[in-house]
Amino acid sequence: MGIAKSFVELLLDEAKRIPFKGSVLQLGCQDMYFGEEDLKECADKIEFKLSLLKKPVYVLNRWINKNV
Repeated sequence: MGIAKSFVELLLDEAKRIPFKGSVLQLGCQDMYFGEEDLKECADKIEFKLSLLKKPVYVLNRWINKNV
């Protein structure tokens, strides 16, 4: 499962209408099928101001490369 490039604009449009806040529940391991430039392009298209993180956030997936 993941977030497709075609869905990014819908998410940003909704965040522009009603800003996201609070907790998020994620089921499973999510992939993002778009890059930083795609995100910036979608944000510019709908005039959404991105707030960039000063420091990237990485989450270690303990199941990667495990023989389960």
